[in-house]
Amino acid sequence: MNIGILLKYYRKLNNLSQFALAEEADINEKYYGRIERGESSPTIQILERLCKGLNVSLERLAFAKQWEHEYNSLILEDTKQYVVARFLREKPPRFLAEVDMCGKIIEVYVGNSAKVTKFIALNDKQVVLEPIENTDARCSYSLFAKDNGDIWLMLNLNKINDIFEEAYLAGGLRGYNIYGYGATEVQVEKYKADYYIESERMIIENKTIISNDDITCYPMEGTERSIIQLDNLYELLLKGYQVRYNFFILTPWTKQIIWNEEYKKTLQRNIDRGMRIQIYYLYYENFVLKTRAAKITNVEGESGLLSFI
Repeated sequence: MNIGILLKYYRKLNNLSQFALAEEADINEKYYGRIERGESSPTIQILERLCKGLNVSLERLAFAKQWEHEYNSLILEDTKQYVVARFLREKPPRFLAEVDMCGKIIEVYVGNSAKVTKFIALNDKQVVLEPIENTDARCSYSLFAKDNGDIWLMLNLNKINDIFEEAYLAGGLRGYNIYGYGATEVQVEKYKADYYIESERMIIENKTIISNDDITCYPMEGTERSIIQLDNLYELLLKGYQVRYNFFILTPWTKQIIWNEEYKKTLQRNIDRGMRIQIYYLYYENFVLKTRAAKITNVEGESGLLSFI
């Protein structure tokens, strides 16, 4: 993460102007402006003076810089650990599937509470498996992605919250111009948030969309559960919490969403109350994670159709 971004965050948190902080740190205001914009790299001595003026420890900034390395680790450099297999079928109980690995049929873990094959065709397709480190686990591999040549489609939905955190902290998500630290799966009052930034009182929910087609419906199942969740978020909005609702589209060819009518009305009510919607594409291309904001091109209110690129 750019140190300048963090300095700007803490400066605004302390209601300081660039001039006031530069004066406090005994450096030139223009030079400090270049630091914030990432055009100059401060020495440790200057950083220490800036941290003193911001009432924040140097270690806290160093912790944020650590996430830059973590985000870069999402480049799948060690591809040898990933195994390509042929997907056969999902099977009971939940979270299990069978694949053909070099002529041997094995069970793999599926990180999704709903059947993935309800949303995307997998049977007899090439998939990518990731080793499970826990030696006591029933399976040695988990379903990681669908192999589409140069593009891998993320299938382990348990990773979405962690990917959000790493991309957010590394400044890789457009629209997140906040820089507070948060945590995944936090209890906020009686609500369990996917991610919570306490300094901003911000609750973040991460949803995934995956489809065989360029147009899909949402939600495809569990509408009642989704509406109950939106109702709970609405109550938190009334209490002054900020809410961000992220959609991660895992199939880059999906260009349109048709909202379930009841869901759309409830979603719009929350938006009117201040909930913000963000839509991103997320997939691996040539072993590099791509997270880019979707640009909305058309909204048709009556049909609930949302188009984007």
